[in-house]
Amino acid sequence: MMIGRLLLATSLVIVFLVCFTPRTGHSEVRHDTLTDHRLRNGVRIVSHHGTDHPLTSVQLWIRSGRADDPPGHTGMTDLLSEILGKPVLQRLLDSSIPPLCQRGVVTDTARYADAFMVGLTGPSASTPEMIRVLARMAGDTTISKHDFSTTRRILRTRLIRDQADQHHHMKRDLFRLAFSIHPYRRHYLDGLDSLDDWTLELVRHEAKRRLEPANLLVAISGGFSEREVHDTAAEVFGELDSTVGRATRPVIIEPKKVRPHSRIHRGTYDQNHISMAFIIPPAKSEDIFPLLILTELLGSSSRSDVRRELMAQLPSGSQLDVNLFLRREPGLFVLSARGPGLEPQETRARILGILGRAISNTSLIDMAHARQRLLLQEAERSSTSSGRTKALALRTILAGNPSPRRPAEELTAVTRERLRTVIRDHLSDESAILTAHVRLELPPRDPLSPEALPPPPTVLTAASGARIVL
Repeated sequence: MMIGRLLLATSLVIVFLVCFTPRTGHSEVRHDTLTDHRLRNGVRIVSHHGTDHPLTSVQLWIRSGRADDPPGHTGMTDLLSEILGKPVLQRLLDSSIPPLCQRGVVTDTARYADAFMVGLTGPSASTPEMIRVLARMAGDTTISKHDFSTTRRILRTRLIRDQADQHHHMKRDLFRLAFSIHPYRRHYLDGLDSLDDWTLELVRHEAKRRLEPANLLVAISGGFSEREVHDTAAEVFGELDSTVGRATRPVIIEPKKVRPHSRIHRGTYDQNHISMAFIIPPAKSEDIFPLLILTELLGSSSRSDVRRELMAQLPSGSQLDVNLFLRREPGLFVLSARGPGLEPQETRARILGILGRAISNTSLIDMAHARQRLLLQEAERSSTSSGRTKALALRTILAGNPSPRRPAEELTAVTRERLRTVIRDHLSDESAILTAHVRLELPPRDPLSPEALPPPPTVLTAASGARIVL
């Protein structure tokens, strides 16, 4: 749910694109307080400035994520983000004078299918120092043996813990059913099988390959001094040199599904968990905005008639989550229901029926427009947090370029006819993908049956003649 909300905020961030103005060493796109630089070595720097923000977040995004993990080494993104974001970054913070951690600077990491991030958030006065620290980390990919072995042990523990989480297995099943050959089908839990075979040399090579200048995006948001920060970023990141060349993901054409796919597991689960997914266009598609409206109307925070009607058709005590997994390439629109009395095919039919009736609700568009205004206000209030900087960076990475129109305009332009078309094109019964974990109810056993009786005791006789009953 947290990922879905983050990606939702990504599509709602206010981003501007007006014109290109050549400058020495880089090109610049600027309107109001949003600035977009691209340095000669390929590093891209996007920033959002607010004069009344006491905090600034500086994030280094590597545009290579879990879908770019080498075959047989799934989970490499998680290992690299953990190493770079914890021991390596912490040593650089401690080496600054005075140490940045004593000035209230905190670290942050995130990893997704298309990118991962290492960042710092702290007082706006410390922004130039935070930029220099991240540039030093990007320029020196030396990873010690101790960092590698310690972080690998931490990652192994996390993978074992997550392996017991039903949610992770459901998500893995969904993406494997949705994508036959695309690397989006990989799940980081798969790395547990090969983690012990990874070497320090392999990890160092992968870090160097991914930290190529052309693969880097620096995102800055807060109340920093614009000229000082822009000059510092251009200077320190402009010094980075290419060594192995940027590795781009090849274009992969996913074969079209010819029939609905489903996978139902029956076992000793705590409760039934059913997820239905639909493949949706890439994040840069205009079809995402109608899907955002539908997500808000069906989501857990919605009070719409559509949400109430859907919940009324599910068994009492059920919960329903709606998530958009936005990707640089096709993603997923997912509805997940969990509860004690859910049945896969019955739940599937009810959800599809609600989607069909949603477009006939006369108050649908008006409610969505009112809701999006609240979301935009919330995004403005959170503009000093690292979440706003993540949204700015993800929007740039997933959509390729910041949108030239305000999200408010994009959402207001969605008509009932447009929503009907998107539901018909992307959320049809023929394209639905279903995965389910259904609790297996064991029949009650006769307490007097041979299977229910305890085994006879084992009797041992000691040399002294004493009898020992086990």
